[in-house]
Amino acid sequence: MTTRDVYDRHTRRELDGDLDAILSDYAPDAIVATPDGIGSGHDYIRQSYERETGDRARVSAGAACRRHDRAL
Repeated sequence: MTTRDVYDRHTRRELDGDLDAILSDYAPDAIVATPDGIGSGHDYIRQSYERETGDRARVSAGAACRRHDRAL
């Protein structure tokens, strides 16, 4: 799987709002930097996504993907 494949899969999962699938992209002890700070683990990542996602986030991500596709 290429880096592009991983990016595309992760983006699709975000657009679908499939949090369990998103979390499967991370190791159970992954360390991530979020707007709230630095944390680790699936629980931290899940809480961060739950705070940051919603219809507004999906629309923004979708628009970014469409812009990216046109640039290719």
